Amino acid sequence: MSDGHSGGQGGDGSWGYGTSDPYSSSDPYGSSDPYGAYDPYATTSSATGGEDQLASPGFGPEFGGSPVAAPADAAYPTPAYATAGYGMPAYAVAPPTAGSAIAALVLGILSLTLCQGIVGPVGLIFSIIAMRQAAPGAVPVQGGRGLAIAGLVTSILGTLLLAFWIVCIVLMFVLVATVPTDY
Repeated sequence: MSDGHSGGQGGDGSWGYGTSDPYSSSDPYGSSDPYGAYDPYATTSSATGGEDQLASPGFGPEFGGSPVAAPADAAYPTPAYATAGYGMPAYAVAPPTAGSAIAALVLGILSLTLCQGIVGPVGLIFSIIAMRQAAPGAVPVQGGRGLAIAGLVTSILGTLLLAFWIVCIVLMFVLVATVPTDY
């Protein structure tokens, strides 16, 4: 019984080209194994003669033993950092912060807020000293370069504020001195 189509299942159970249904099998998953005799989830492999791959040395972590050092001709070099216990990397301790960097930041903030620029030049001096102490090649190594930069910026702004006030005061004296007083 043909329904007029050139393909599809005919009335006799054939698929139009003389072949039987490829999916009609008693096994619901098909009878052909796409991997051949290899089963990727099996603990033994028929290709290796029944040897257990999971128990072979070098496969997966080994528990209960002492750590084994890598051979000298290993493909990857050993890391340059030391390890603290249990294979965790040891982190370097940050160098101490330069005290002049903290002083520069405090003086820079004070020059912008409370003192109206009077301590700005002193903060500039401390900032320059702190930048030299926290330089990448300085000996002894000290931290606080970011604090020194922040102190430098705030001290420069405080010094500019001081210069603005000085200019205002000088202009005020000049204008008062040039005003005629003969009424």
